[in-house]
Amino acid sequence: MKKYLLSILLVFALVTSMWSAVALEYSDIRGHWAEGSILESNFTGVFPENEDFSPDKHITRMEFCRMLHTALGINIAYFAAPDINEIFTDVQNDAPGAVELYNLVTTGIVTESDLFRPDDPLRRDEMIHYVISALNYKTDGNYAIIMMMPAPFEDDADITEAYKNDIIHAVLLKIVKGRGNNMLYPAAAATRAEAVTVIERLLTTIRNLARVDVYPEATVNDDFIEMKLTIENNTKDPVTINYNSGQHFDFQLFDAEGNSLYLWSEGKMFTMALTSTVINPGEKLEHTATLDGDAYAAIKDKIHSMKAYITGTSESFNVNPDGYEYLP
Repeated sequence: MKKYLLSILLVFALVTSMWSAVALEYSDIRGHWAEGSILESNFTGVFPENEDFSPDKHITRMEFCRMLHTALGINIAYFAAPDINEIFTDVQNDAPGAVELYNLVTTGIVTESDLFRPDDPLRRDEMIHYVISALNYKTDGNYAIIMMMPAPFEDDADITEAYKNDIIHAVLLKIVKGRGNNMLYPAAAATRAEAVTVIERLLTTIRNLARVDVYPEATVNDDFIEMKLTIENNTKDPVTINYNSGQHFDFQLFDAEGNSLYLWSEGKMFTMALTSTVINPGEKLEHTATLDGDAYAAIKDKIHSMKAYITGTSESFNVNPDGYEYLP
């Protein structure tokens, strides 16, 4: 496991759109093709205040990452303060966007290491790669697209080889349309206006692919650990979970070697009856359990990871029988 992940005890990334409408007064966007998207976006803290938006200005790699982070509403809590230098040697911890960049690495949206080149202009094909990585993170890659190869761009040969599939997906999902005359200009620097538009389309796509989100969370204290499993229904239909007994969930703690330290259900009795739970659209179900006292004290220094389990099945979404893991 990479060194920078070893400092993370608990990670909770709840990704919901925070791309909210605000009244921005930019005199240089009136009549611009991206004016509507810019007016509907919130860039607080990303660009310097009291300056024009400069929609056709090249966006830097760090600026785009900060915009993407804000749009997705990523919120990650670390037990130990993250050190960006463990990943990128050319970004300082006190640099604007350092924490956001670290979060994007933690979520797997950004996968590079060593040098990030934060002030370099962002290539258009690289922007598309980050957007599709964000979509895969938000959806766990579980989305269907009609795999009909789109007509190639005239400058397909200029696309970075590693990003070609991402661009195909982006075109099929209508996140990317090119600049006209069937040209993508993949090596060209993306503009602020293009970045806003692509992120707006990403958020629209995420909403259209709304699904059931399952995520674990935990609160660690010197005297206890509180474990939580959240099941959130982001679809338009009720979600039903069926159980073979009165047990609806479980939690398990592991040491660094993968040995079980604690299982919440061990020694507990549950009714042997078929039960079910319905989660209505827009609602969520939370299961919690607390380990404290001598039992917690005996293992707290050994805890390396946690798994949360749904002990039922559903026709509405795929329940992972292997559990939902926190990787420290």
